[in-house]
Amino acid sequence: MKDLPDNVVAVGNPCRILRLISEKDRPYYHTDKGFDVDEYIKS
Repeated sequence: MKDLPDNVVAVGNPCRILRLISEKDRPYYHTDKGFDVDEYIKS
């Protein structure tokens, strides 16, 4: 079994990397819905 690198989106069996998660993705959790990451971490 191989380890996956940090900050990637991976799917399937066998698993494959779809793309890297960048800073551009940080404010979103689903499509176009905003998400306050800092507020979530505090909870």
